[in-house]
Amino acid sequence: MLLADIHANLEALHAVLRATEAEAADYFCLGDAVGYGANPAECLKLLRDSGVPLVAGNHDRAVRHPGLTSIFTPEARQAVFWTIEHLFPADRDQLDGLPGTVARDGLRFVHAGPLEPETWPYLVEEAELTANLRALAPGEICFFGHTHRPGLYEWRAGRFAARSLEGTVRLDPGASYLVNPGSVGQPRDGDPRAAYLVFDPAARTVRLERVSYDVAAAQEKILRAGLPEALARRLAFGY
Repeated sequence: MLLADIHANLEALHAVLRATEAEAADYFCLGDAVGYGANPAECLKLLRDSGVPLVAGNHDRAVRHPGLTSIFTPEARQAVFWTIEHLFPADRDQLDGLPGTVARDGLRFVHAGPLEPETWPYLVEEAELTANLRALAPGEICFFGHTHRPGLYEWRAGRFAARSLEGTVRLDPGASYLVNPGSVGQPRDGDPRAAYLVFDPAARTVRLERVSYDVAAAQEKILRAGLPEALARRLAFGY
């Protein structure tokens, strides 16, 4: 089960874990467990207690290295500094220990992209996606987040293709893939539901899923914490 961009949204994370508990053999989080939302410590503890491995996202890095916020939006920067004040020692240790990339058994897990994982590129345009696909070994699958938008991109026989994530999709063993599960805690594709991806390594299939959660509760917490109103407002619209 692939999760990404939880962004301290505890209501969304709980909803995803409840929806997947009967099906998931294991989980992996593709970064940005914190930032924007009002429950960073609670989300990190839940991931720790559930044994969910993570790679570092740019927000995860920024709360330990605030100089990185120089390229953040004002709202994102404010959320980072608020988050710094609301973490516990165990949370800081957890974030300090996060790798930038994990690779195993023909799979790669990153936050932003495999080519330059900690420069945090937004893989949206075909040229960027192609360059990152070509950095993969033949048959390798790389799961990434950061854009908050689901996507499936294929490199096969020297050609790029954007594939649909409708239904269960089988991946060609001779092709390389970039797969984005969308965002658990702050979707930006017009669907406010929490998104996640089901991956079956034996069958080599992926399936995008979404689950509704208590958006109003998450919004209320953001506003009560004094975080920017825009961070609460956008949750209702998925942008």
